[in-house]
Amino acid sequence: MKVSPFLKFGLVVLIVSFFSPDNRASLYLLKNCKCFIGTILKLYFLDLFMLTEALISYILGSINFSWIVGKILKLNMEEYGDENLGATNLYYAAREKYTKNITTFSFLLGGLLDILKAFIPTYLFGPFVGSFAVLGHCFSIFSIAITKKVPSGVGAASLIGWLLGNSLEVMIPLAGLAILTFLIGLPIFYDTFKYERAHSYYTFAILSAALVYVSLFNPQQQVIYGILIAAISSSFARVLRLRGMIKKWLKQS
Repeated sequence: MKVSPFLKFGLVVLIVSFFSPDNRASLYLLKNCKCFIGTILKLYFLDLFMLTEALISYILGSINFSWIVGKILKLNMEEYGDENLGATNLYYAAREKYTKNITTFSFLLGGLLDILKAFIPTYLFGPFVGSFAVLGHCFSIFSIAITKKVPSGVGAASLIGWLLGNSLEVMIPLAGLAILTFLIGLPIFYDTFKYERAHSYYTFAILSAALVYVSLFNPQQQVIYGILIAAISSSFARVLRLRGMIKKWLKQS
């Protein structure tokens, strides 16, 4: 069934109204109708420049540098551990074969490159466009084509890069909330995360802090959309990874 463009437009309006920091969405629409419709039109009919920037950001994010470093070290990360192609799995795979110095260097190199690939587009183009690098890291078209693994990562390093690439007025309170959430939540949820790897702690802290940040600071819509894309990408990738690991454990048992 072909969906009418007007119906699509209406759905976009409803979705953005629902996620708006102003809970009184109907009043918001009445008072700011012109501005709201203009924002929706810009979101719905993305201009060529923003579309190009988002595509560049996604392609850059799709380059799994940790996986490339692993291949240089002749490591099959897609067959090791949780089969994640990020820096954490690179560390665990490398330490089985190499010395501590080589393992640490490869982990830092892969992690730094994965951070930079999200930092650069966020710093240059803004949080909305930069969030597509997180999407690319989690669902890399290159890694999926080569390794047939979905997801290709869980966005741990790229989330840090996206966070650091924001303006200071966004980064400082968001980073502060993430650290506070980490310190408060770690003892509370330790039993939940003790079987997970280290990146689960700070990924959970960043995503939780983002929700608090949106509620308290009422940021610009570009920041809100960026948070949504980054959060959904990382969360969905983590769910898929955990489901895959559960299936793997059941087969081995």
